Amino acid sequence: MSQQPQRNPRILFLRSCTQPTFAAFVAGGLHRSTTFDFMQYPPAPREKWEKLEKLYDPAAAWEDVNRNLISGRRELRKMFEEGCFDLVLLMDYDARLFRFQNMGVLQKARNWLGQWNNFLQYSNAEFSQETEYMQGVPLALAEIRSRVPVAAVDFNDWTCLTPGDQKILQDSSFYFKRELPFNRYFLYYQKRPAPWSEWRKKLSQGLDKVHNIPLGIEDEKYFQLKKQRAETQDIDIFFCGEATSTPRLKAVQILQEMAASTSLNIVIDEKLPFEEYCEKTARSRITLSVSGGGWDCFRHYEAVALGSVPFIDRPTVDAAWWQHLPADIFFENTFENFRDLLEKLLNNEQRRETYLDQIEKQVEAHMLHSKIVEYIVHTSLGKSTGV
Repeated sequence: MSQQPQRNPRILFLRSCTQPTFAAFVAGGLHRSTTFDFMQYPPAPREKWEKLEKLYDPAAAWEDVNRNLISGRRELRKMFEEGCFDLVLLMDYDARLFRFQNMGVLQKARNWLGQWNNFLQYSNAEFSQETEYMQGVPLALAEIRSRVPVAAVDFNDWTCLTPGDQKILQDSSFYFKRELPFNRYFLYYQKRPAPWSEWRKKLSQGLDKVHNIPLGIEDEKYFQLKKQRAETQDIDIFFCGEATSTPRLKAVQILQEMAASTSLNIVIDEKLPFEEYCEKTARSRITLSVSGGGWDCFRHYEAVALGSVPFIDRPTVDAAWWQHLPADIFFENTFENFRDLLEKLLNNEQRRETYLDQIEKQVEAHMLHSKIVEYIVHTSLGKSTGV
């Protein structure tokens, strides 16, 4: 008896447009991976995806979020009934896609009235699309999970979950989060239910489904930046960024003192056009990448792509994907070893190049968006994978 050929896992990507940039990251990763097939829902009005203009390649991102779209609720329900999917990836900040299912009868009536009041603002096609999107999906999240595993993906850089996100964590099979606190209970800390001691006992039963993911970088962006590496690196230390945190203020102060007391070529800029920022990063042996709004940021990955060693403050969140990298690239948050580590890196070019090679291999193996999506899918389906 002949053996049936093994097929790729079939993935449904359910995503609201509340986080369009991050949704484009996942859609791009799904498209660029060859290990599974995917579909997406719901279609969204174009104006809800305007933030894609901020991405490295907005046109490609727009194509990514429109690939393999399921046209409507009826088709989606039918596909669920026919068992068409092996896994659902869910990206839905504050459970916006499921708010219609959570409404009472009166709330639903008001929602419909509000939609009809907007009729004159849209063409027939636009109104139909807007109504389809606002109603979200035809099944509650708990019902979806009863049919197929659900892996929630959270790229937000705040560590506390909103009430809607807490509900998603409760009803999903897995929860993958960027900027994940070391203490998982802090996911609930912003609005701690009382009594907290009793709630912790209940919460602990669901925290084992939470996994860390890095911010990562778009595949095409990374490999395009690699082509922009400079033959000669005449800048010793480079930092470009606004003073959005006290660690940045402290780091800039120390760099200014070093520039005044040494012969090092230290370049500090507050804001640059992206092309000039890339050109200076490529010319730099070390790029300072210190926490701003969150710990993990694009600068970590852009520096590596452009051939510069990122110099980073020790993680204040669970950064499992960085923990195997050379300790010398991480300075203490007290800044006690900030200057010593910089001098150590600059005084030994061979060591610096070795470190860059190690970081580069880690990024390319695990932190490209296609690799992050593969990790999420394989972990959710029970296939072996690793950090």
